[in-house]
This record gives sequence, C-alpha cells and structure tokens, in this order.
Amino acid sequence: MAVVGTREATPYGLHTAEELGRALARAGFITVSGMALGNDGAAHRGALRAGGLTVAVLAGGADVCYPPSHRGLMGDILLSGAVISEYPPGTEPRGDHYHARNRIISGLSVATVVVEAPGYRSGSLITARHALDQGRDVYAVPGTLDAPQSRACNELIEKGEAALLRSPEALTRAYRGLLHEKPGERGVRDAFFRQTGENPAPAEKTAWDEIQKREQQGRARRQAQERKARQKKDDAAPEQKAAAPKDKPSAIPDALQGDERRIAELVQQGVCTADELIERCDLPAPRVMSLVTMLEMDGILRREKGRLVLASL
Repeated sequence: MAVVGTREATPYGLHTAEELGRALARAGFITVSGMALGNDGAAHRGALRAGGLTVAVLAGGADVCYPPSHRGLMGDILLSGAVISEYPPGTEPRGDHYHARNRIISGLSVATVVVEAPGYRSGSLITARHALDQGRDVYAVPGTLDAPQSRACNELIEKGEAALLRSPEALTRAYRGLLHEKPGERGVRDAFFRQTGENPAPAEKTAWDEIQKREQQGRARRQAQERKARQKKDDAAPEQKAAAPKDKPSAIPDALQGDERRIAELVQQGVCTADELIERCDLPAPRVMSLVTMLEMDGILRREKGRLVLASL
C-alpha cells in the first residue's frame, strides 16, 4: 500500500500517516513511500514501530540518503524492508527524478493513499495520477475546508478521482482478502476441521465474504433486471427482432473480461456518463474512472460530446 503526502505536513497529517503505516503493518501489508520529510517519513515510522515491513523508493541512488536528516530512518528501513531506486549508485536526486520515481511507488502498490496535498503540483498528486493510469485504487484523507494541505485531497474526493478514506481499519478491511493465509493459521484451521468437520473463518474473513456475497447478489439482481428490460423491449418490437441479422458481431472484444467487460457492456447498453457507470457498477469511483481510462487507451471506448460510446460503433 502506498502512503504519500506533502513535506509540509500538519500534526493531523503526520498522525494520520503514522497510524496508516501502523495499521497496515499490523494487518500484514507492506507500506510503500518515498522517505521524504513529512507524511512519507511518518508512514515509514508507523510501519516500523508496529514491527512491519516498509519500502522506500528514492529519487537518487539507493546509497544516497535524502534528506540527510533521514539517515537513521533509512537504516531502520534497511533492517525491516528495502530501499530501492532505478538510478545508479551515487546519483544525486533531482526534481524530474521525483516525478519519475512516483510511478514506481504507485506501481508497487495495489492502492495509493494521499494523506495531504496542498495543490495539483504536489508530488503526491502525481503519484495518484500514476496510480489511476496503472489501474490502481486511490484514496484521499479528507481535511477541514480551510486547511491548505488538504485542499487537493478534498478536490480529489469531490471529483470522484479518489475514494474518501474513513479510517485505517476501513482500508485494511477492504483489501484483507488479498493477503495469503499464514501457515500457522492454515494448520489451526485444518486441525479444527479434522476434529469437528467444520471449516472456521476469522471474523474479518467472514465480514469480507459477506461483502463479496452482497456485491455478487447486487450484480446478479442488476443483470436480471437488464435481461428483463431487454426481453420486454424485444417482445414489444418482434418485427425489428426478426429483421436483425442472427450473426451480428459483438462490438466488445471477446478477450475483455471482468470489470472492464462490465463497463463496456454498460456503455453498449446506453450508460454514457461516469456518474451513471459508478452508480451501476457498484465499484469504487476511482476504480471505475481508471477502468474507463484504460478502455479509452485501448481504443475500446471513445468520447463523443462528453458521452462515452463504444469505439467500434
């Protein structure tokens, strides 16, 4: 999980970033950040203090500590994680290097959390843009209306480019299903099953399964409603149905699967705005926006006067 923010962090932002790093470490996730002053350093420290792993991505050589005041933090990270860079040893960090390294921070992570960002030139906002381009989820920590450091976070949430992060626990619950089961937990579960014939599940996993079940039920309900609406339309115009060619090719590529295919099918059915897609898909807004962007880049969707349509139509 990437946790990024501004160097000019507020006490609220420093506390939030550290709590995120701590919660992620306790849940078994690895915290990724840039080892910069402010929110980045706080996220690393939170993970380290909870006994977790953390990764620092540098804008210079992996042997160049910047800022110099983080030499002690860098040593702690080397003992409980990794310090990585795409630049050769001895390379001093430069302004354009920071923009390039941000794509690695987001690319290593399944989701990016922006803790504080004063404006759209902020490096953490660049990381968020890379995350959306890479199909990752983006979250933003809300702040007060008059807080300069939270201005861009509030705007990301308002525009639907980032999901509002309610708490560190909400983040870990949302992605707990991605974690591998630990050997010890598996051994206990297997022993319990042999003795009782029942397969226990932790409370967190039960909650996750319930969320997944509700999502599947919601999708099945919508699909049934759509099939019923299509059937009603076909019954109302039998002559048009008879005139339609039986082997009309689909405008959606057969290789398209999962959420991307769901987006394309909704656009094919006439859902033509991002807001409508978010409402119909039952997916986080950042996820829908990133899927739409990827489909546009692949030439499957295009925009006509602000409306989404299939490019092959």
